[in-house]
Amino acid sequence: MLKLLSGVKRGIFDVNVRRPLKRTSYLAFGLLASLPLISDPSLLRAQTLSSRRAIADKSFSLTQGQRDSLRALFPNVFVQTVATTKGRWGPETWVVAWEQKPITENRCPEIPTAAYDIQSCTGFQHALSGNAHIVRLTKGVIDSIALTQFFQHDANPSGVEIDGERGTRQSFLPSDFEFEFVDLNADGLRNEILLHVGNGPYAYIEYWIAFAVTDNKLHVMRSPETNKPLIGNRDAWLSLAQTGHGQSDLYCGVRCGGVFQRWTLDRDSTGRIRGQSLWTCTPDDARGWKIGEPQHGCPE
Repeated sequence: MLKLLSGVKRGIFDVNVRRPLKRTSYLAFGLLASLPLISDPSLLRAQTLSSRRAIADKSFSLTQGQRDSLRALFPNVFVQTVATTKGRWGPETWVVAWEQKPITENRCPEIPTAAYDIQSCTGFQHALSGNAHIVRLTKGVIDSIALTQFFQHDANPSGVEIDGERGTRQSFLPSDFEFEFVDLNADGLRNEILLHVGNGPYAYIEYWIAFAVTDNKLHVMRSPETNKPLIGNRDAWLSLAQTGHGQSDLYCGVRCGGVFQRWTLDRDSTGRIRGQSLWTCTPDDARGWKIGEPQHGCPE
């Protein structure tokens, strides 16, 4: 498993409250000051980690200028995770910033048993929910992208119904989320990240997307043909980083109409990444694969 945590430090803290502390007393005061910020037990656990690491390791701490920049974007900003990496334009600080303090996802049952719950909730139980953004801070540049737009479909927790009603459109991130930097475009820089945004039918596959920086601008990797985010399971993206090709396959039998689906990711010699969606009813016949998404099930 590829685990690249260049400069990653994890935790949750409110940049509106956190202040630099004197060296003689910062540890005890920091731990006490962090406790009132979060009452939810799952968040409290992450907050405690944050307090210890933020004080002990300066690479976690945001500068006052960075805090001010985040507050300018989101007045009630709540920072979950901070990481540093090297980009083409110099050192970069990446942040998961919530517009307000997130809450623990409470629509997913402890043990999903219904097919819909399994499809919607696998990998998202006890996730933090709200409106999250990835923010990239470099010298003279602040760049952000909203995450909620990538979670709004029926294959994720925002599709879980309570009393017949859908939940509000939200982002869903694990409470222990860490930036995992990878080099997808083979430029020698590990400054692309992966994000789990949903599940396929009955959770037979997890959908992951990738974020990258082009022309000093943060963006999600998209298909040039459809302008939709490129998708693949996590292993497919990691294979792309290592070999230049990744492939995700899905088959769930009669539940999915007997259709076989495949998503490919390929990197060309210039580092450009393209993806294709394919489907077939006859997987053993290479000529039977069709480009696109299946409209109907396979004939019986």
